[in-house]
Parts: sequence; C-alpha cells; structure tokens
Amino acid sequence: MYVIRPFAFRLSLSALRTPLLSLASQLRDSETRGPVLFILSSGIKSVTQMITALIVAHFVLPEYLGTWHSISILETYLLIFSLGIPSALAREYALHRGKSADDEALRTAWVGLSSSLIWATISLLVVAALLLYSWLTQADQKTIAALALFTLPVFLDPIVMCLNDLYRGGEEFMQLGKIQLCETIYLVISIAIVAAFGWVGLFVRYASIAAMSIVLRYIWRPVPWRLIWDWDIFKRLTHLGLKMLYETYTWGLVFVADRTLIVAVLGKTEVGYYALALSAQTAIVTMPISLRQVIFARMSFRYGQTSQADSLWRITFLPVLFNAIFLVIPVGVLLILVGPFIRTFLPQYVPGIRAAQLMMVSGYFLCLQTSRSVFPTLNRMLHYNILTSAMLILMWTLGYLMITTFRSIESIAVAMVIVMAVYALSVNLLAYYTIRMTSRGEAVLSAAVP
Repeated sequence: MYVIRPFAFRLSLSALRTPLLSLASQLRDSETRGPVLFILSSGIKSVTQMITALIVAHFVLPEYLGTWHSISILETYLLIFSLGIPSALAREYALHRGKSADDEALRTAWVGLSSSLIWATISLLVVAALLLYSWLTQADQKTIAALALFTLPVFLDPIVMCLNDLYRGGEEFMQLGKIQLCETIYLVISIAIVAAFGWVGLFVRYASIAAMSIVLRYIWRPVPWRLIWDWDIFKRLTHLGLKMLYETYTWGLVFVADRTLIVAVLGKTEVGYYALALSAQTAIVTMPISLRQVIFARMSFRYGQTSQADSLWRITFLPVLFNAIFLVIPVGVLLILVGPFIRTFLPQYVPGIRAAQLMMVSGYFLCLQTSRSVFPTLNRMLHYNILTSAMLILMWTLGYLMITTFRSIESIAVAMVIVMAVYALSVNLLAYYTIRMTSRGEAVLSAAVP
C-alpha cells in the first residue's frame, strides 16, 4: 500500500535564514559567487524593468504600448519552430559536463547554436510576410512601424535564448550576471530614446534592447563561437526537445492567452492598459525564475553525477518554501503602492490599476513553481505535460468566459490568478510524486541487479 510520508529532508528556519545571513560569504566563495550574482542581478534588473516601464509609459499613450505588446505575442507562437532544442540543450550540455565529456558538450553547444539560426530565420520570414501584408492592406502607421522594428528581436531572441541555456548548462552564472547588469544600465539609458521620439522611440527602444542583448552575449560568449552540423546530435536534441517543447509551448500559450483574448475582444488600447499589469507581474517573478534556472543547472549536474532521484529532494522543494515565505511582504507592499503611483504619475493608465494588482497576486503563485525543474532533469515529462495541458484548457476557457461576460481586463486577470493558484498546488504535488516514484524504481532496479 502506498503511504504518504513527510518529505525526505529537513526544512529548518536556520536553513531558510542562511541565504540572507551568509550572502557576503557566498559572494566571496568562488563556487557560489556566480549563482548569487546572477540571482541578485536578476532582481535588480526586474525592479529596473518595472520602473523603466512605468517611466516609458509616461511618454506614450496606451494605444502605442498596446500595439507593441499585441505584436510581441507572435514570439510565443513562433516558439514552435524551436523544436524544443534550447531546453534540451541546457540539459544535455549540463549532463555532458557532469560526466566530464567536455568535447561532446562543446559539439552539442555548436549544433544547438546552428539550429537556433534556422529557427530565427523562419521566425523572421513569418514576421516579414505579416509586414508585407500589413503594408499591402494599408494598415495603420503604428502597426507597420512596430512590425518593421519587431523583425530585429524576432530574429535575435532565438539566438539569445540558446546562449542563455548554454550559460546555465555550463553554470556560467558569473558571466550571465555581468550581462544582466549591463542590460539593466541600458534599460535606463534607452529611456531617452522614447523621451526624444515618442511612440517611434518606444518601438526603437524595444528593438535596440534585443540588439544589445546579442552584443553582450557575443562579447562574453559561453563557448567559442562556431557553427557546425551533426545529424546525430541534432536528432538527440530534437528527440528530447520535442518532449520538452510540448511543456514550454503549452505553457507559453497559457501566458499569451490573456493578451490574445484582450486584443481580440477589447482591442489594442486595452492591451496598453494591461501592459502595466504585465510589468508588475514580471517584476515579481523574474528573480524566482532566475533561481529556478540556477536550480535546473544544479539539478542536471547533480543527477548526472549521482543518477539518484533521492539526491534532488532538498534542491527541489527548499526554494519553493523560501519564495512562499519571503515574497509575501514585497508583494503586499507593491499591492498597496501601485494604485496611488499610477493615479499620481500615470493618470492615462488608471483603468489598468486593478488588473495590475491582480497580476501581482498571480505572480506570487507563479513564484511557487520552481519545483518543475525536476521533470526535465529526471526525463519524466508525461504527467507534467498532462498538467500543463489542463492549465492551457482552463486558462483559455475561463479567460474567454470571463472576458466575454464582463468585457474588462480585470476579468482576464482574475482568470490568471485562479489558474496560477491551481497550478502552484498541482505542480508541487506532482514533483513530490515524481521524485518518490522514480526513487522507488531506482531502488527496485538496484536490488534486482546482482
């Protein structure tokens, strides 16, 4: 009979205090300095993103902000052309390094980069076709301008994504932390483009941020830049990647459901009001997501060394508990301050206040999903894919019913809160079940081998 027992690790208050009390010593420690810098730089960047987004919104009307955010949805839909290779690349690169197979790790990285160029080219062609169609059908000026400048990030972001996975798979978090700090500085500097050129400057700023990202990653590239092709490696990455793509793509469709429904039912201007809600959510989740990226690399490396699921208990669930406790106060403070701030400094965006507050709550629940890294690490994606499919159906169904009934951006934000709360509970229960059952299977196999 299956009996549920307490987690196979101890969670003490001293363990929760350690990340804060020993921060200075961790920065001095060469082994932990990189991950700590990466997480800190992610936090600094997320706060800066929120502040700069609010400042930028001061210079443009909601309809222009909504135009860009409506078009940027395309990147998520185009993710299907990645074949899941970026996610597979992070896992395979880390596993090869964990097994000290450095030559194979390097060749895997080069093939992954080569495949990212194919994905980037296909995405560019799709956006170029949409741009041509918009021009031929005499679409409004702001839509044509946004699509024209969107060609830059839609081509560069796939390459940036693969490079980011190489940094994480190689645990080059020091380099990635430096890059993020440089990007943070540029986020502030680039405000001047919007202040000088208005809505055109808004689109130019977003495009230039993508250009800066690729330049910084080329300067501090994680591996020597070389493009090769190896069908065996490509097939292996694709075989694993397609399993992981289902989760990534499904989850991406969950997150664009709100904007897609808003632009379809309410229009681009309402997306502009909702953009502040997205900025608020991003500010909350960026640092925990960065923590999950560190965890995934460490999980893959550790599992490559031990081949034992039991070794993953602590690294899977301790960050969840940490986020649940220590994010309550920041989220509460933001909930209180966002309303007065928008009314005082961004009166044209007042209709987005309630949605912004609701998205902060959904962001809190989203921060409690760091345990999902265990599924690709153990290559146990089936049940997790079923879970993400259920969340996709729930979000689109509930979102459609809410927005068509109440016809407001607040209604779609309520749907997002409900979905994120259900997901946070479900994913942690599934992670516990997955580690427990995998450990049992390993024990049975070990006992059967003489």
